[in-house]
Amino acid sequence: MKLTNETKLGIVVSAVAIIFILIVIFLGKLNFSEKGYTLKVRFTFVGDLKMDAPVIFAGGIRVGKVVNIQPLKDLVEVTIQINKNFRIKSGNEIVIYTQGLLGEKYININGYDGPGELLKDGDIVTGVDPVSLDAMSIKMVKLMKGVFGPTLTDEEVKRSFSSLFNNAGDFAYNLDMLIKENRQNIFVTIKNLKSTAEALDLNLSSVLKEISGLSKDIAQISQENQESINKTIKNLETTSKQLNATITELQRSSENLEKITSAVKNREGTIGKLIYEKRLYDSLLITSKNLEIFSQQISKNPRSLLFGK
Repeated sequence: MKLTNETKLGIVVSAVAIIFILIVIFLGKLNFSEKGYTLKVRFTFVGDLKMDAPVIFAGGIRVGKVVNIQPLKDLVEVTIQINKNFRIKSGNEIVIYTQGLLGEKYININGYDGPGELLKDGDIVTGVDPVSLDAMSIKMVKLMKGVFGPTLTDEEVKRSFSSLFNNAGDFAYNLDMLIKENRQNIFVTIKNLKSTAEALDLNLSSVLKEISGLSKDIAQISQENQESINKTIKNLETTSKQLNATITELQRSSENLEKITSAVKNREGTIGKLIYEKRLYDSLLITSKNLEIFSQQISKNPRSLLFGK
């Protein structure tokens, strides 16, 4: 069978395409960067973690990949290859995370700034297992059964629940009938509430405007009469000082008067003796009468003062 030129050309193109695909696959498996070092991380559950899954530091920097996953007794050992220039301490947590909600699994190395030795090639560390929704569901079901199982099997509890649901049904029916019978009233009430709210909104806006205008007027009046207000305040301050001085003088006068009164009560001084000594008082009274008689005689006969009778 003789091949045509078109057939030969198709075979050559197909062969070149196959070779190109094989080269791309081969190059994809090669790592032209430095090999770095490997760590063996052991988990009890890895989910659907796959080979070549990325190793990310702090959720954003790719520092390596998964190179091997194998069972080890009751654990799973995941070998990860880390770039040579990136170092991990023994305190760094190595966790399996999921990209998004339903994305692929990857290994994340959490940041750590505490003490710890740098891990070396071939070191074995313990990782943090990923959260399994299935495991959580199973635990939740067990918890619900453990908490509510014994309760729901109790006949009295069953009757209580049955009565509760029946009462809830009756309540819902009565509430529905009440709403149907008073629907018009409810609509009117809602409409009135809406109108009241709108009116209140308008009135409140007007009141706020009035208050704003009043505050501006007060501010303007205060600004225009600032000088008078300052003078009034100064005058009040002066008056207050004078009043304080007057009160001080009154206090002093009161103290002096109290001293005089006390001296009179204690028969001290002339006034005290005059008031409380009867003999002195009588003598003073006689002298006063004699002076009065003498004054009358002199007024009647002034010459007697010079020439006698």
